[in-house]
Amino acid sequence: MKALTRADFQEQKTNRATVVGKAEVPALGGVVSIAKLSAGGRDRITAAMIKLGDVNTPYHAQVAVEAACSENGEKLFTQADLKWLSALDEDTLTPIVDEANRLYKIAKEDEGDKTKNSSTGQTDGSATD
Repeated sequence: MKALTRADFQEQKTNRATVVGKAEVPALGGVVSIAKLSAGGRDRITAAMIKLGDVNTPYHAQVAVEAACSENGEKLFTQADLKWLSALDEDTLTPIVDEANRLYKIAKEDEGDKTKNSSTGQTDGSATD
């Protein structure tokens, strides 16, 4: 097996994502493609999951930023879009989030585990776990 170099990793970097699925968004009457998750995207989603108890952390919007792309893999949103995406009706982003969670293998139990294990989660002196 070949020893990988920095150049091998840089060759993989592109401005377009690989489309791995699609989500029907009935609220908008259409379909959006779901992009393959990058390492940085996974980190940003995980950070949003850890902060689920913080109302200023837009989990659904963050997943939409990382996941939603055009049919040819161009991302639809950027980090600058988080605020207005967060203001959309829940019905608009939930289908994207649900399909991304399924494709990225992010389980609902993981969300609870990450919240529990975060500094904002339950403490040892709490009445419930």
